[in-house]
Amino acid sequence: MYPPEFEYFAPNSIEDAVEALSNEDAKVLAGGQSLLPLLKSRFATFGKLVDISRITGLDYVKIEEESIRIGPMATIASLESNGDIQRLQPLISEAASQIADPLVRNMGTIGGNVSHSDPANDMPPVMLALNAKFTAISKSGERSIDAEKFFVDSFQTALEHGEILKEIEVPVRRAGQGYSYMKLKKGSADFSVAAVACALDVSGKTIKRARIALASVSSKAEIANDACRHIEGKEFSESLAEEAGAIAAKNADPRSDSYGSEEYKRRALGMLVKDSIIKAYIRGSGSI
Repeated sequence: MYPPEFEYFAPNSIEDAVEALSNEDAKVLAGGQSLLPLLKSRFATFGKLVDISRITGLDYVKIEEESIRIGPMATIASLESNGDIQRLQPLISEAASQIADPLVRNMGTIGGNVSHSDPANDMPPVMLALNAKFTAISKSGERSIDAEKFFVDSFQTALEHGEILKEIEVPVRRAGQGYSYMKLKKGSADFSVAAVACALDVSGKTIKRARIALASVSSKAEIANDACRHIEGKEFSESLAEEAGAIAAKNADPRSDSYGSEEYKRRALGMLVKDSIIKAYIRGSGSI
């Protein structure tokens, strides 16, 4: 199936892109790995596509003392292999390595992955676990959006009409911070049955702070708040991790589909949360 007709615009600057988005029926096109399949299947239609892939200087990774700034056109593959990302915020590279296949990772961008807000995409839970900040730009200026406010619903973010995602900021990994990204999928190129991004602050045997984010088990990526509260301030144990998994599974809202039944997804999620907490704790405590 072919998409319906649309106007195509490829600006050379972000200012021109913002101007082009003044059209109410316009949509940003980045790597196209999420948007183009929707257009081809006619699940979505737009009168104008604004292709920002020709704008230079939006694919950067900038390292600062306490944060990493990432341009929206940085590809998933580049984040997977970037030495600074692997060293300073490895949760991103670990998740990137598990996205689809090399072709998709070479073409797909982090900006497109998060802005599409597909509940099964991998980078939204990572951004939630890291408490990322997003900078949006429009004709009226720039504004910052916290990750927990950015993902509104399925395929819906806090980006307003005429806004473009300009930058993503994540913190540099702290001493004692463990991380893990785990997901279950049927095939190498499939979306996940369930996925978990976990970031823990560990002091001795105690989990001081937890951010556990989920994908594919609700209408959007979201923090498992009750599971986080259950383990914070407590000494780590496998049974504690198992309890947190059970809490996350109970509170999730998965839907039965071709990837599995609701019951199967809950069981898978519970196991993933448990295993992810264990792995993040081991890393945070310095065992590996």
